[in-house]
Amino acid sequence: MVCLAIAVIGSAPAGSPPGAAAVRRAAISDTQLAAVTSGVLYLEVVAAPGDTAAKVAAIYAGSEKAAPAIRAANDGSEPTAETFYRIPFELLLNVHRRAVLSALYPEELPRSPLVHGSDGEGPYGLYRLRSGEALYSSVVVRFCGRVDPAEVNALAEVIAARSGIKDVRRIPADYPVKIPLNLILPEFLPEGAPERVEVEDRIASMIRYRLSSGAARLQGVHVILDAGHGGDDPGAESHGVSEDEYAYDVMCRVRDLLIRRTAARVATTIRDRSTGYQPIEGRLRRGTDEYLLTEPPYDLRSPGAATTGVNLRWQFANKELDRLTAQGVDPEKVIFISFHADSLHRSLRGTMIYVPGREHRRALPRGVSAADLDRAEGLSRSLARELILSLRAREVAVHPFIPIRDHVIRSGRRWIPAVLRASRVPHSLLIEIVNLNNDLDRERIVEGKFRQNVAAAVVEALTRHYAEDCPAPPVLASRAGGGASLDIGSGTMK
Repeated sequence: MVCLAIAVIGSAPAGSPPGAAAVRRAAISDTQLAAVTSGVLYLEVVAAPGDTAAKVAAIYAGSEKAAPAIRAANDGSEPTAETFYRIPFELLLNVHRRAVLSALYPEELPRSPLVHGSDGEGPYGLYRLRSGEALYSSVVVRFCGRVDPAEVNALAEVIAARSGIKDVRRIPADYPVKIPLNLILPEFLPEGAPERVEVEDRIASMIRYRLSSGAARLQGVHVILDAGHGGDDPGAESHGVSEDEYAYDVMCRVRDLLIRRTAARVATTIRDRSTGYQPIEGRLRRGTDEYLLTEPPYDLRSPGAATTGVNLRWQFANKELDRLTAQGVDPEKVIFISFHADSLHRSLRGTMIYVPGREHRRALPRGVSAADLDRAEGLSRSLARELILSLRAREVAVHPFIPIRDHVIRSGRRWIPAVLRASRVPHSLLIEIVNLNNDLDRERIVEGKFRQNVAAAVVEALTRHYAEDCPAPPVLASRAGGGASLDIGSGTMK
């Protein structure tokens, strides 16, 4: 038996297609690997003595009729004992498709530990709490996707009542928690449920979207940076820490690194009259001097700025995209990133990244097709994955449950953050840097070193996204057997 002690293998060799590793693999078990090659998904299994293509097809595809296609995916050969044999993703049974996707893309489609059943009160998903886990974060947030404090608390009470829990603060380890099926995210529904299959198929379909060309040192890449709120609108606030000031400082640090360390061109939607783009160390003082760089400039101290300002941001990004493409810039090389800090249930910490999910847009933006929006979601997801790797490599906490999301769930509605909803920029991300309601997150964001690490991770992710032979960051490379991260810089700004 071949033992796989790795989590991810492989990075792009020189000359491979840009935007993704030529071959990327993740371990499912000691004898199974999930693999993606140039945007095509496979399951690779270690063949046992006596295995044939027909036998492999029966086990993993559900029918021996798939044998010719499986044989074709292996250069026409039959399996050889103790070596890997490849099965194309589209031939796999649902259970194996899920395993491939969860291994390669756990930030978007995590493995499901739920056991499903039904009783007199209806269908449910059962989860057994581990020692130290809480009903709020480990059940409501994880399996129901709720993050708003009031909603998390309310659903915790519903689930507690359904499970016969008297005191949510004193639940013994291994207690069987029953989650009503109608509260569970599609990702955790029973195998084969239409809503779950739809999500799995969508994640799989996004893999095929890859950059058509690379950009060494981000040459020819145009980055539009935004920081949420500002002026009279502080955004989320907690214990004297306001979202707008810290999001703006991170944006300034990203701008500085891009200008000093790469060949990218940078534009911003917003500017502070008092400090300009100068990063500031330590705790930040609340100010109201920010304005949007529209034509004419828009003062964020204007009445209704909280709503108007959001719309002006995506309009700015779209106009910048139009200006650049009119000059012959490849739309793939235009990126829009908006920085924020959220106010979630206090049990949660870490960065979350929102991408523009086409299925959750209210309407097609002007001049954009559904195919364009699918491609934008796919490219944005690819960049978001790189950012998650870079953040973890720099020991920046990442949201533990689906940190890459294509919509918000709040107040019984599913929607895309407004700044992304009408964006036509092919790469669009909204980054929630921290949860200001969490004590540890709040303590970290007031540190200049932390904000610099976040900024460096963003630049590393951008550079790797467009590179053809850039190594994986240290956390990943240590498992893969080589490579070091880009030397973008950390610590105090000089």
